[in-house]
Amino acid sequence: ELQRRAADYFADLARRSILNDLPKEALRYYNQALSNDPSRVHYYKSIAELYEKSFKDLNMAIKYYDRYLEACKDRHSAEFDATVAYVRQLRDQYVQQDAERQRRQAEEDERAQAEQTQREQDAAQRQREFEAARQSAETYDALLQEGARYMSDDNLNLERAREAYQKAINLNPLYPNAYYNLGLIYYRQTNMAQSVEYFDKALVQNPRFADAHLALGMAYERMQRRTDAIEHCQLYLEIAPNGARAEEIKQWLERNAGAQ
Repeated sequence: ELQRRAADYFADLARRSILNDLPKEALRYYNQALSNDPSRVHYYKSIAELYEKSFKDLNMAIKYYDRYLEACKDRHSAEFDATVAYVRQLRDQYVQQDAERQRRQAEEDERAQAEQTQREQDAAQRQREFEAARQSAETYDALLQEGARYMSDDNLNLERAREAYQKAINLNPLYPNAYYNLGLIYYRQTNMAQSVEYFDKALVQNPRFADAHLALGMAYERMQRRTDAIEHCQLYLEIAPNGARAEEIKQWLERNAGAQ
């Protein structure tokens, strides 16, 4: 009698939980009702309906419908036969859903494999690019050193220096230094238009290249473009406030800023 009352209690809690849209609680209470009174096999059907309608889990729903039908197999009725037919439909629906799930899973696995393959290929490509960049950087630096050697007073040969820097640019056009050094060559040759062009190119690759801003400012000053000169000198100080020529440029700006 005590177990029967406990089963009634939990079954009532289960029904209340369903009314309050608490399917997990309802499932727990129906199982507790069954544990107190296993003869109430119709709760298997209630559990099956919860799995079917609230949890959208046809596999578990079919399992509990089967438990219900197994328990009621000796009590044939119209309701029993209708449930048998209904479960047959659910099985067909589940088979279709499972086939669709497997198809989607196969597509997902294929996509994941393709993405993994692509990541591995990308990683290998980055490694190749890294190695190429490292070798390129070594050669690039060697060309910069060669150009610097020909710009020194002991080995002054601006044409040979220009050739070395142009080779460096051809090797890696994304590095700013060779552009800057070519600008210095044209500056020394008083070809201000060309020097401005190459200082600008250096700044395209590195907008915070302080020395390039300073050199561009000096080139503009010699071209009597005072406003542009002041702008780039100010940028030099903003980027390198403690730079080698910072004090000199501050004094120059104090003298010339009013001439904008």
